Amino acid sequence: MANPATATPTPGRTVPPWTAEGTVSFYGGFLSNFAPTPGLRLPFGYHGHHENDKVPVATVEHWFQACKATSRQQFDLILTSGTSAIAKHTGRQTRLRPDWEDVKFQVMLCALRGKFALEPYRAALLLTHPHPLAENSPSDFVWGARDPDGGHSGQNLLGLALMQVRDELIADIRTRLAALAPGT
Repeated sequence: MANPATATPTPGRTVPPWTAEGTVSFYGGFLSNFAPTPGLRLPFGYHGHHENDKVPVATVEHWFQACKATSRQQFDLILTSGTSAIAKHTGRQTRLRPDWEDVKFQVMLCALRGKFALEPYRAALLLTHPHPLAENSPSDFVWGARDPDGGHSGQNLLGLALMQVRDELIADIRTRLAALAPGT
């Protein structure tokens, strides 16, 4: 998938879709990358594929930030940070892997797929359908939907990633149901 940050706007649309009526805005809670996620195990690092060797991860934020690292030592340091906020701070201080801007959205999708494969997160995400999702961070204008002026023209990459994972879950459910009742 192309990076949504560089996607061409839909002709005729004057506002981002996450300002639509019924939008689920969140800052914190189960949709947040800072939410503790017991049982979450993700690949050691991110190299464009899913490795069999998975490590326990406290939150999506820990793993996402650790995947920026260029060394195993830095990866482990970020991954074992005491809180999501410390992991984010440490990740912002680390030297970025050279392809980070090209892979960061895919890294986020990998982490979210892992998180939302687990219950009760999976069911909770599915219950947000069909509403747009918008991360309402007051300071993150790339992953959040807000902008520096308090409006909603941020890129909302987290909301877009969550909606993509939700769509994948729905497609999987439909495929499984169709297999139960072929020909209907």
